[in-house]
Amino acid sequence: MPVTHYLIRYRCTDAQDRAIFVVDDEQATAYLFSGGQLQLQCVGAGASERLVQLLAWHATWAPVPRTTPYTMDGLRRLASVKNPSGTDMCTVPVIAATRRSGPHSGPVQPVLGTAPSMAGEGKQT
Repeated sequence: MPVTHYLIRYRCTDAQDRAIFVVDDEQATAYLFSGGQLQLQCVGAGASERLVQLLAWHATWAPVPRTTPYTMDGLRRLASVKNPSGTDMCTVPVIAATRRSGPHSGPVQPVLGTAPSMAGEGKQT
């Protein structure tokens, strides 16, 4: 089974200076990555932007320039690094997602406990 890679689209940090990300997978599904796992997913056109808008009242999200995608293990390593500047502070609690629908939006769904397989995650990306 191939390893899924995630492109970081937006970031902020929590009260302990750990990074929190909004990421896209290869199918352009957006996820909230917090606490070492995928917390929510959003599908459809503009999924990352819609997820950030949904979470905007929790935090100020900074866009991230497109770079090399990361595996789940890579995201976990990045998220555990402390933010030395103390900027972009936010707190994003685990959220009970609600379904949203519209002409160009897919549902927002919780994904706790359903992260893709981590087989082969030790490889550098």
